[in-house]
Amino acid sequence: MSREERELFELSLYGGAAEERYRRARPEIENLPWGTLPIGDLSERERLAARREWTDAALSEYGSAATFSITLRALLRARVPLDLSAMVARFPLDEIAHAELCARVTGELGGGTPLAYDRGALFPLPDAASENESPVFAAAARVLHEMCVRESWSLAIIKVLARKNRHPLLKAIWSSIANDEAAHAGFGWMFFEWAELTDAERRRLAKRAAQSIADLERALKKAEQIPTERLSRFGIIESIGKSTYLSESRRAIETRIKKPLTRLGLLM
Repeated sequence: MSREERELFELSLYGGAAEERYRRARPEIENLPWGTLPIGDLSERERLAARREWTDAALSEYGSAATFSITLRALLRARVPLDLSAMVARFPLDEIAHAELCARVTGELGGGTPLAYDRGALFPLPDAASENESPVFAAAARVLHEMCVRESWSLAIIKVLARKNRHPLLKAIWSSIANDEAAHAGFGWMFFEWAELTDAERRRLAKRAAQSIADLERALKKAEQIPTERLSRFGIIESIGKSTYLSESRRAIETRIKKPLTRLGLLM
């Protein structure tokens, strides 16, 4: 992507009745201790690093709302039980709320930073190939990647962020997000209790699980290579220390992803 295509990722509220309805759905956002981050002693480098990290997090959470919308479509197409569908119908709203939380932290730090991103990747269309799969298998493939792998890892690391952050605002933000991530990750295992899959389908899913885990491990390798000057104590990774972030992430992959997937016959 060329430099000219870089843009400032910003979020806004329409206001009025729309905002009132949104606030009723997520009232905890307004009740957090905004305006309390002690940023006065941050160097300009640290502040910029934190702004970059939280802007990236806001973009990621916003994109997840679109991803979960596609997953919901797959679940409805597979005619999963209504209560399972209803659980996932809430998830896009959760991700939009998380995007607002992250964006408001960037505001506390001085505002967002320009990001280059691929709109097609961040806001994907349904995979055309999946339309030719059995609906239950197509839904299972999405749930495995999104909930059993990505959200299970996310829940584990966010719990650590909530537990180890000392500032009340950051602790409250991560605690709020962790409450939602628990439902997101938990849904994956619940779905596979319901789904009836053949042995052949489970073998195919096991290959996809291995690929999803490999993608996650590559992302952690990139995080490991982030130089110190690109991190900030009021960012995300360095708020608990990069070594802790990486070790807890790897522990989560082994205990929260690989072990339960193996028990279900979804990882060889």
